[in-house]
Amino acid sequence: MKKRTLALLLALVLCLSLLPVGVLAEEEAPAADETLAEDEAAVQAETGDEAVVAASENSAASGSCGDNLSWELTGTGVLMIYGDGAMYDHEGTSDIPWSDYKASITAVELGDSVSSISAFAFSDCANLTQIIIPDSVTAIGNCAFAGCTSLEYVQLPSGLTAISGGLFLGCESLTGIDIPESVTIIEDNAFMLCTGLTAVTVPDSVTSIGELAFGSCESLTSLTIGSGVETIVNNAFNDCISLTSVYIPNSVTTIEAYAFGYCDSLTTVSIGSGVTLIGTGAFAECPALTTVTIAASAPVIRAYAFGEDTSLTSVVFRGDAFTAESTTSSIFENVTATVYYPANNDTWTED
Repeated sequence: MKKRTLALLLALVLCLSLLPVGVLAEEEAPAADETLAEDEAAVQAETGDEAVVAASENSAASGSCGDNLSWELTGTGVLMIYGDGAMYDHEGTSDIPWSDYKASITAVELGDSVSSISAFAFSDCANLTQIIIPDSVTAIGNCAFAGCTSLEYVQLPSGLTAISGGLFLGCESLTGIDIPESVTIIEDNAFMLCTGLTAVTVPDSVTSIGELAFGSCESLTSLTIGSGVETIVNNAFNDCISLTSVYIPNSVTTIEAYAFGYCDSLTTVSIGSGVTLIGTGAFAECPALTTVTIAASAPVIRAYAFGEDTSLTSVVFRGDAFTAESTTSSIFENVTATVYYPANNDTWTED
């Protein structure tokens, strides 16, 4: 029952729902010197934005990006945003005021009174390497940094409450991220295809990890899930092929379909006492998985939850017998393992 293709198709659909075509397709960016050499008339003719102006030799372009916010791109590739309040909302990349200069942006500096970053604000800035976001920022829109393939360092603000959908999608040079304790939700696709990400700590403040939030983070080897997480949504860590062990804290009640499916290097899984549902294929197609320990009492386990885990030899239950929504054989399809359960517990039978 191979389902990797289905998972990848789902990932594509979710990405398309978050991203405009410009984020998903590779386009040949204009050379930096050509872009920065455009005069005011040429820029205005192409963008139709009279706020965009060509500037001096120390400033490539500038304009407005909020009711009380201005932006300026220096000749050295630093995009500065200053003033008070929120950025204008954007529905895609085409109406971002610095969209013609993305190839030239290497760093972003935000003033201490900026309160929000709009959706798609810096998406596809392929040469952006770092950004420090001041604590004044409390909201960052979907896909704000998606496709920033050279982004290596981000400092998130201490008051941020959500890692929005697709926020760092495809940021392949990002190797680590400090998620603030203020964050309560990590939304769909937030770190999907961050192929350089090696370690993640989900803080105790987070209650939900969204669909494909860390999907295909193929260098991820270290994962700590905080004690506040209640739900791990479909495919959240699907295809994290370097992840070797997973501990699900007692706070988690639901592990949805294929949450850890196709994690090729996963060898041990420990599931806490609070889990009531282990979804379809939750740990399926993990060929290196040898040991699973389930502390939860009487969880519902759906079909194929551990299917095709061909190295699985030991499944240890600490509580009452599980409830199979299908057959036990379908839960452990093509698996030969010894099941251990508590002695003198009447909920268990030899069957």
